[in-house]
Amino acid sequence: MGAESAAAVQTAVYDIVAITACNTGVAHTYMAAEALEKAAKAMGLKIKVMTISSGGEKNVLTDAEIAAAKAVIIATDDKVPMERFVGKPLILSGISDSINKAEELLKRAPKAAKFDGEHAELATEPKRSGAGRIIFFVIIAAGVIAAAAYYYFNYLV
Repeated sequence: MGAESAAAVQTAVYDIVAITACNTGVAHTYMAAEALEKAAKAMGLKIKVMTISSGGEKNVLTDAEIAAAKAVIIATDDKVPMERFVGKPLILSGISDSINKAEELLKRAPKAAKFDGEHAELATEPKRSGAGRIIFFVIIAAGVIAAAAYYYFNYLV
């Protein structure tokens, strides 16, 4: 293998690696990725953003890219596997913050506390989707109705 081939195989080094994921669909995932990429470019930072949506995982981060990055941003309102980021400065934010406050996240990320496998520095508390809350209340309502029917009519619906 020549020197040119070895250089081509070498992994790109990014200042920041990020994951964007929205639990309610696709649009916010890509809006957040685009906002982070645009802000990073304006700041002169090199970034790679992995997206996780109902369409699957795209632009997947390699272990070498994560190891070489100066910091990690996880922008999601959903759960994302984070064990690969132990020991890296990491910011965890909601998806809307990565859309509206991308530059702020990019500035904070390299100064963030190193992720210890359990505790991440939160930019904001991730929010649950409206759909999740609706399902919760539907299940509770069904239980209350079933209990009332059993109590009043002495049978289970």
